[in-house]
Amino acid sequence: MAEEPKTAQCLNEMALKVLMVEPGDLSMVGELLEQAEYLASAGEMPELTPLARAFHTALEQLVMGELADSAENFDRLAQCIVQMQEIWRNPEEAGEQSCRLFCEHLTAIGYEIAPEELGTAAAKKKAPPAGNND
Repeated sequence: MAEEPKTAQCLNEMALKVLMVEPGDLSMVGELLEQAEYLASAGEMPELTPLARAFHTALEQLVMGELADSAENFDRLAQCIVQMQEIWRNPEEAGEQSCRLFCEHLTAIGYEIAPEELGTAAAKKKAPPAGNND
């Protein structure tokens, strides 16, 4: 059996860790920060890079006390990881919707971000201009 790609392993580990983290558990948050940093720099799937950077920044703000260190916020961060996993598994179908949901979860914890700010191809997809039915 082929070995799972490092990015997939990282996302799966993050998904498990974020479920186990409790408010005030800086060591587990530190591990999540390291993994988000890896995702942001790995380059294995460029579509994930801006999401991983945003996730990393949100975690940093949580550590610095700029965002609430609460179980509810960790649940929202877990949903962000789910959206990154969806993009990893199926970037064409999941990309735009997952990017939007990712941003909604970060915004809900106090980290304001719009899909357009992520600069991903999925976030930039727009409907064709009206009246161009040639």
